[in-house]
Amino acid sequence: MHVLVTGADDIWGYLTAERVLQTPTLKNSSGIASPVESLVLVVHNKPYEPTIEEDPRVKVVRGDIADKAGIEKIILENNIDSVFHFETVTRDRDDGEDDFDGMINVNIFGSMNILEALRKAENKAKPVSYTHLRAHETREDL
Repeated sequence: MHVLVTGADDIWGYLTAERVLQTPTLKNSSGIASPVESLVLVVHNKPYEPTIEEDPRVKVVRGDIADKAGIEKIILENNIDSVFHFETVTRDRDDGEDDFDGMINVNIFGSMNILEALRKAENKAKPVSYTHLRAHETREDL
């Protein structure tokens, strides 16, 4: 299983990445459990806690999900099976209040860029959202 986590330069993405590394297997889009072979973190600068890079399965990629070609390249080149998407620009944090266009570019177009890249991937990658995670307290079906 090759997993991608966006927003790992902030707490939610980072904690998810950390949890993925601690989980022996994750289910793919067909419901088959597979071991986590690699974890790609998409960040702007560095992971929330850089020590995560010490795990040999972790690859940190500096990128922006609003860059359609860039996120597509990351997903396709790393043969991503599952995406945990946490990259956002919000009103109460970041520049969201003052940069409405930036909010739209990341929150809407960035999310669409990820979904479009997953559609192009031949392996039928599984997108997992924050809402999906909250709905599964035991997370056994992830």
